Amino acid sequence: LNFLALVYGLWALHGLPDYWHSSLEFIPSLAQVEPPHLVGISLSTILLVVIDMKYQQFVVQAKDIRSLYQGCILAAILLFILALLPSSLVIAAKHAGILPPGIDGKEIIPFILSWIGGGSNQPLGIILIISLVVPALGVGSSILRMQTKTILDFEILAVSNLNRLLVAAMNALFGLGVALKGGSIINLIASFYAVYVAAVLVPFVAYLLARTGYYIFCDFSVKLSLIIGSMSALTTLILTLFLTNVAVFDSVELTILMMGIGFGVLGLLVGQLSFNYSKLPQP
Repeated sequence: LNFLALVYGLWALHGLPDYWHSSLEFIPSLAQVEPPHLVGISLSTILLVVIDMKYQQFVVQAKDIRSLYQGCILAAILLFILALLPSSLVIAAKHAGILPPGIDGKEIIPFILSWIGGGSNQPLGIILIISLVVPALGVGSSILRMQTKTILDFEILAVSNLNRLLVAAMNALFGLGVALKGGSIINLIASFYAVYVAAVLVPFVAYLLARTGYYIFCDFSVKLSLIIGSMSALTTLILTLFLTNVAVFDSVELTILMMGIGFGVLGLLVGQLSFNYSKLPQP
């Protein structure tokens, strides 16, 4: 739905040539992004795809290796095509001279679609704005699902319908509080991705080590790693929301990853050492 809205916006603003130029200027424009931001956002999104089964469900169902590669290449091409639509729409709106001075970055796309639809009180404008809400709700529900499933799978809380509802409600309230503070939804999504990756990456690596037979960590150390990593990542996210100067290299995502993964490794090692020590013969 949002894809159609963005395409319609480009067509209405006669911005299809701008879309073509955006595809040619994408790679050179990356030089304008600070390296810490580029690394932080890239790691958060790439590692999320590697870890979360939601993004792999179609890959593992491929009938053969050739189909797997073809599907991944096609998905990458389509993703690249779709990813350029928002920036192209903004460029087209700027060329059309419809953007008011001093407009905030997070307000640009809603403003453009509302303007094209004749205002937020007009039927077309409402439909175009709703087209932005639907994917945002989808991303939000996906993040809630990942966080809730992680907490229950590692038995931090007993698995029950009540605890499932409680965890989901707490995560939703936290997300609502962050959203009410304001800020870019893109940065917010990237930050939540970083929190999830920072929380589960170390336990995921421990799982891979166990599967390959290289080393098996005890259940206690893995759970301790998850708890400490999650708390560290969430605490870092909260701090960076209110204290912008605490971000390392001025990158929130990179800071969350460093703190969450670092303390996750610490929890894993401390938990394993404690477990090994408890197995030693006592005098």
